Amino acid sequence: MPSIRERVTAWWRGTSTLALASADPPAARPAVGEQGLADEPMRQVPTAMGQSWWPTYSVGIDTQPNYAKCRALFYNRLPPYRLGAGFSKPIINATSGFVGVPTPSTAEDNPEATEALQDQWDRWQARLYLATRNSLRDGDAFVRLGRAKDRLDPRRSTFTLRLLRPDRVFPIPNPFTGEWEAVDLHHYINPPQDSPIKEPYLLIEHVTPEATNIRLAEGQQAPPEARDTWGGEGLTEANPWKLIPIVQLRNEAEEDAQWGTSDLEALDPLFRAYHDTLLLGLGGIQLFAKPKIKLHVRDRVEFLRQNFPEALAGRPINFQGREVILLTEGEDALYITADPGTQGVQTLLELVFYQIVQVSETPEFVFGTAVASSKASVSEQQVPFAKKIDRKRLQLNEPMHEIASMYLAMAASVNVVPALESYATDLDWPEVSPRDETSIATTIKTLVDAFVAGVQAGLIGAESAAEFLRSFVPSMLEWHNDQEPMDEQRRIKDGLDFIDQAVGSAGPTSAEALALLAGRSNGTTTPPNGRTNGAVPPPNTNGTTTPPVAA
Repeated sequence: MPSIRERVTAWWRGTSTLALASADPPAARPAVGEQGLADEPMRQVPTAMGQSWWPTYSVGIDTQPNYAKCRALFYNRLPPYRLGAGFSKPIINATSGFVGVPTPSTAEDNPEATEALQDQWDRWQARLYLATRNSLRDGDAFVRLGRAKDRLDPRRSTFTLRLLRPDRVFPIPNPFTGEWEAVDLHHYINPPQDSPIKEPYLLIEHVTPEATNIRLAEGQQAPPEARDTWGGEGLTEANPWKLIPIVQLRNEAEEDAQWGTSDLEALDPLFRAYHDTLLLGLGGIQLFAKPKIKLHVRDRVEFLRQNFPEALAGRPINFQGREVILLTEGEDALYITADPGTQGVQTLLELVFYQIVQVSETPEFVFGTAVASSKASVSEQQVPFAKKIDRKRLQLNEPMHEIASMYLAMAASVNVVPALESYATDLDWPEVSPRDETSIATTIKTLVDAFVAGVQAGLIGAESAAEFLRSFVPSMLEWHNDQEPMDEQRRIKDGLDFIDQAVGSAGPTSAEALALLAGRSNGTTTPPNGRTNGAVPPPNTNGTTTPPVAA
């Protein structure tokens, strides 16, 4: 029976099944097993077609993330990491889930353009979320905007947003400004099944603001029809957008770096340490948990003859099926067990786990209750996590603005949206902290009670209290605004007038119901039989107002 180590890390037993981890097809780079990918560094020097593929780390060269290894860690496909890399998926998913996708709007007041932008944004919502997640996981994510015929209605054209593999996108920046002068895209094409050429061939797409050129890479074996179309100088078409419709989402990028940094890069050694530590503990349990028999006999030959005669013939002793062992006077047999050392392993696992929590800046509750935890409250852990989300949103602001502005410019060029003086946009991010209705109601009630006491004591004005409450009640208007047809003061007055009118025309039972609905029958306002001067009864010693006294 194979041991746990053999079952978990038996990378030598066969060919790698990690097909998706290879950055290039088999024709472009040699096959690399799971162990080989696990031993690669988390960053590598970007290499062009035909150069050495084995990644090396150099301090003086702009390196890019090892995208294949980042994806393999995320999906927990590397045997040397399998007991520790399971943390990577909740780390990335929780962060990207809280970051979310913003809602854009035009900076210029143009409702038609804003509506078109938000409708298109809703269609792209899922892919924009994947772009955010991939940028955190891989370090880089590239999206490309385009326009194509609708699959369901070929008579119509629609704007598209595609996610590009970051290991096949090669921007060419201006050395002085850093702006992209062109972008090279690598496309690997599988020949038809009836083609004599079976290996994929490479097409290089060179995109500039003026034109797009697609050509067959040098030294590629391609079918005749592909050579006729893209051979030589290739196929060149004018770029109708007059811009490069590709946007890069970089994670934790340095100011002089072309590539981002994966959130899993700093966790790579911790995942492996957690795997090795847990594997050691499981191996100790497997080795020492089974009890061992201890025999104290006087005549070993006689003991073996009575109990294990096969041992006298040179065969090993087998205790299976031997429930009875014959002993003579003065002999003894007992089972002994050894300490598997799990206490030390547990302490070390807890230490590594806390390092993963700290380095990833992820709250412990994200990993569930199956791991050791400091039992810190969710509210205490939510504060630093919210700061991490804010930081991630700040670095995503620029590419999200660029995607929205790029769509407006492209849509205006084909008369889908009206032309604008400026294609600048505003972003509205969703709330970071999840709040349930009970907590919202409790918070608002507490604030209102405090502000009522403060206004009655003369410590704060009603306008200041109302402005503070606006952040908790989105439907509230400004307290006083002469430029608008309605403000919060006039809305309150209209509401009270309506209630007074309804109370005056209803019976006693209906009046009580309406007053209760208005919140004025609990002693906080005047009784429902009318308002004299709008004054609020003075509070009692316990802070509540005096209830109305029945006549």
